[in-house]
Amino acid sequence: MAPGMRTQISFSWWDTTHPPATALSDVTSYMAISLVVFFFFITLIAVTFAAIGEKLGKLFNEFKPLEAYSIDLIGSTLGILTFAVLSFFCTPPALWLAVGGIPAAWIILKDQNSKKIPAIFALVLAVMVPLLVPSRGVVGADEFNAQARTLWSPYHRFEVSPIFIDKNKKELIGQNITVNKAFFQEPLNLSKDYIDKSSRKEFLEDFAFNQYNLPYELIKPKRVLVLGSGTGNDVAAALRHGAEHVDAVEIDPLMAKLGHEVHPEKAYNDPRVTVIVNDGRAFLRQNPDLKYDLVLTGLLDSHTVAGNSLSVRLDDYVYTADGLRDALNHVAPGGLLSISYSAMEDYLSKRIASNLRIAAGDTTKPIIFKKRETSVWHLMAPVTPEQKQKIDALASKGFEDFTNMDTNGVRPSTDDWPFLYLNPTVFDPLYLGVNVLVLALAWLACGKRIRANANASRWQLFFLGSGFLLLELSIIDRLALVFGTTWLVNSICILSVLIAIILSNMAIIKKPELFKPKILYAGLIATLALTYFTPIERFTSIGMIVGGSLAAIFSAIPIFFAGLIFSGSFHREKTPSVGLAFNMLGAVIGGLLEYVATYTGIRSLLLIAIVIYGISFLCLLKIKESQVES
Repeated sequence: MAPGMRTQISFSWWDTTHPPATALSDVTSYMAISLVVFFFFITLIAVTFAAIGEKLGKLFNEFKPLEAYSIDLIGSTLGILTFAVLSFFCTPPALWLAVGGIPAAWIILKDQNSKKIPAIFALVLAVMVPLLVPSRGVVGADEFNAQARTLWSPYHRFEVSPIFIDKNKKELIGQNITVNKAFFQEPLNLSKDYIDKSSRKEFLEDFAFNQYNLPYELIKPKRVLVLGSGTGNDVAAALRHGAEHVDAVEIDPLMAKLGHEVHPEKAYNDPRVTVIVNDGRAFLRQNPDLKYDLVLTGLLDSHTVAGNSLSVRLDDYVYTADGLRDALNHVAPGGLLSISYSAMEDYLSKRIASNLRIAAGDTTKPIIFKKRETSVWHLMAPVTPEQKQKIDALASKGFEDFTNMDTNGVRPSTDDWPFLYLNPTVFDPLYLGVNVLVLALAWLACGKRIRANANASRWQLFFLGSGFLLLELSIIDRLALVFGTTWLVNSICILSVLIAIILSNMAIIKKPELFKPKILYAGLIATLALTYFTPIERFTSIGMIVGGSLAAIFSAIPIFFAGLIFSGSFHREKTPSVGLAFNMLGAVIGGLLEYVATYTGIRSLLLIAIVIYGISFLCLLKIKESQVES
């Protein structure tokens, strides 16, 4: 929390002023309205895409299967390129919705069936409601949030507003930045000149020491690396303590830009600072020879504990045991790794502690401490005896030693299980119940048609869809270790997948009988097994350009095989729209199976994909048997 700033976090779909908090003070009421709103959005999306999907199915039936599929793939490629362009220019959602909504409206209007009016109405609602309904999140304590300017990055919605340290609002200390209506960070003026003149000098001195200055009590670094530098508070602290060079790594380009523009100390404009827009873990892997006297992890991401945080978050790979080991490898002899982390839940602090202990190994014992009545933990390694004495002396300032913290029962996060915010001991019945309900409703709506059109050929397409989505998600997550979890990396990964599918589709169009299905399945299973047993991040040891390229090509090989199998099967489909529907339904199930990784690890998705592709092969054998009998 920043000085003088009170916040109230609302666990609802709306903030506490929409509608008034007094009208919905009961948690049950919040949950009930949240579910109603959730299914309202689901219905809007379903109706809108059902109209588009119906048109897509009719168009598919007007072409040969692989011709229609090729056109569809080219459209998807243009879509991901558009996504990359919109992300690059940090455009607001209104433009995103317009870019998607205008073509959708054109498609619906071109359709001559009688359902176009309700479909257009649903599309308008789907576009307008997200723009008009306020999002959930933090409600600021003062009226200056009303003055906030809204900005957009490839990752977040930002709101920037002024912060005053005094009640009379005369002492401007910095700016408050919220992300998606949640407290994020504040570029603050913590320079000695400002603090000395402030009416709250003692408070600011204590705050600055606890948040930013503490590592410099233990070491006087010349070279500093800040991972997750945000708008520059940690960088400014390094400069105040005599650093000669600071590498500031920040994943969000808008956050780095704001650091240049609004930070009171203008740390990013200092010639001693190099600002690098990149994923923190990727920077460590891409620069293995760089050494620093002090490596800092800033308060990465928002540190909001998400109840259903089942996906890999931007900061997850930095904090894994493997990531912290990478960070320690960048510490020069006599240097220090310092982690500051705001852990609002007990298991989070224990997981970070366990990760650092594993990373440090048996050679050193990490020191773990925090100030009483705060949530900010400090974890440091490797600590010299002299530094340990200085840390012990901090007890007089209210710091407690948690070096011997018991971490039993808390699963450490690794590169294979990077889910920092996930508490695996907590079962979320609401999340599971919503998924089961959505699937049940889908089956009620489509189950009869599925049963009426099912045969071995279409079930093969179903399982090909399930296996492919698992394969794609697994490879994208693994490539994030090499290239980072940035929007650009995700765009390139998805684009690479599409290109691999297009090439395999073209190959089948040119030579449909050249590739024997049994050989293709054998190649797919073999490359999946090889991918499972090969740590893809090891490719970076031979250089980022060469190694990264090889990692990308290596990952694309099973996708190419899977594409060949699908195209070979799909070109025999007599009703392409039905075959595509089975494939897409399989992809939905594959997407749900992704969450198995939160228990078994990301690599396990490859094993599940092998099993599913094996089932699709059995379907192929069933097709062959039917053809022989007929």
